[in-house]
Amino acid sequence: MDTNVRKLLNLIVISGERRYFIFWKKNFELYVYFTPMRKIIVDYKTYNIKVKDLKLNFGKELSIKDLINWSDKNKYHYTLIERHVD
Repeated sequence: MDTNVRKLLNLIVISGERRYFIFWKKNFELYVYFTPMRKIIVDYKTYNIKVKDLKLNFGKELSIKDLINWSDKNKYHYTLIERHVD
């Protein structure tokens, strides 16, 4: 997706630590771009982790509210950035 299009979309950033074994921790960031009006997820980016390691399924059934509830349940930090509000 082009960066000019991403500038028009809202963004939620989820960050946290993912435990792999008893002593191994890895920091990650997940950027999710979604439309302002209907809250439809358009694109996502991950840093330092794969989506399947987070056990997320980006499909039609995943909404922004589900993503926020998932981050609260797993004690991850999220930041909501609204770029365009009508």
